[in-house]
Amino acid sequence: MNFATTKRLMPHLEGSIMPEAEFMRDNYYLALARYQLASDYAENKVVLEAGSGAGYGAEIISEVAKKVYAVDLSKNSIRESQKKYLRKNLKFEIGDITKLNFPDSTFDLISAFEIIEHLEDYNRAISEFKRVLKPGGLLILSTPNKKVYSPGTKKPFYPFHFKEFTLEELKSLLGDFKIKQILGEYIRGRKMLTYGPRNPKRLLRVLFANLPFIIKKLIMRIYLEIFNLAYKIKIYRPQKTNLKDIYFDKNIKNTREFIIMAQKV
Repeated sequence: MNFATTKRLMPHLEGSIMPEAEFMRDNYYLALARYQLASDYAENKVVLEAGSGAGYGAEIISEVAKKVYAVDLSKNSIRESQKKYLRKNLKFEIGDITKLNFPDSTFDLISAFEIIEHLEDYNRAISEFKRVLKPGGLLILSTPNKKVYSPGTKKPFYPFHFKEFTLEELKSLLGDFKIKQILGEYIRGRKMLTYGPRNPKRLLRVLFANLPFIIKKLIMRIYLEIFNLAYKIKIYRPQKTNLKDIYFDKNIKNTREFIIMAQKV
């Protein structure tokens, strides 16, 4: 969930999933783990953070990278990030990742987490990633697993997703890259919901997915507002999750998030 999306749903939450959004702490720590994974490949590299949202991920990567350019279409998210994160090797820019304003072969590494599912022209974004990567450069991308997140639906479950991908579709989308590794992301000790054919919630998710956008948006906002209020008045408390609880695994059958590492050849 990027900055612009979160702000439309919940104006009091300034940013993508932030530490202060305690009722969404699982999503926040899952995001943190992805950025730490990217950092493992970013040492002394020139990095593009595509769809930088609230900016904390770009800041994490900049701790080890030579230079990080963080791009997001939201003017508000970029302005807030520019005020908050002041590393000399970190630059935030307003921009469209389907029309990147960088020369060919600029970057050693691109991180693109939870972004392509929000794009209508996702093919163009992947083409742009390939164009601006140096030969041998690495794209680390995450996106929901359609078969787990929105099984049995034609439209995505989440209102602001344009397209969710199966593993086969992702491999096809990245056909011009050499796929180095595909991982699933999990929370240790937590059984991930799979919404199989016998799960009664599956029908509700299918029905919700096929509602008109404006109705889905309103329901989602109300849902999130209720959880936020319940947390504030201490009716609801999420399970305690920490960064050490998040792990990546080659078993991707039941993952809700694909993490793909693809190299420009």
